[in-house]
Amino acid sequence: MVKKSLKKIMMGALFLSLATGVMGAEKLYQGLGKSSNFRVGPGKDNKGTPVYSLNYVTAAGVFDEKGKIVNIYVDILELSTPNYPGATAPHFSGWPGAEGYNVVDHDSREVIGVSMNTVETATKEVENWVTKEKEENLME
Repeated sequence: MVKKSLKKIMMGALFLSLATGVMGAEKLYQGLGKSSNFRVGPGKDNKGTPVYSLNYVTAAGVFDEKGKIVNIYVDILELSTPNYPGATAPHFSGWPGAEGYNVVDHDSREVIGVSMNTVETATKEVENWVTKEKEENLME
């Protein structure tokens, strides 16, 4: 995973050096950004309990003098409640001591219990969060 990220960075740097060399001394600008959102969904579990999710999006881009994108990298950390049936999707069941939330079996998509929200379970969930890029690599 780290190798792929480093490869992307190196390819981007190579592209920029070639673009500058071929196009001459063009001014380039770098931009960084982030955005967060919360939503109801996607869907509900088989007991009718809504799935909730949030996304934290980060982006880094290089733009020319006219604002045209020269190079861009975007990644997303999407977290959902444990009743979302995505096997590699990062979940957050709740804060320690909070009431549990439905947990779904990823194969059957059926509710199989309720989360136990302890310091240990919250720590384990957070330690296993991965971005969409890394999640995609897990599915390969």
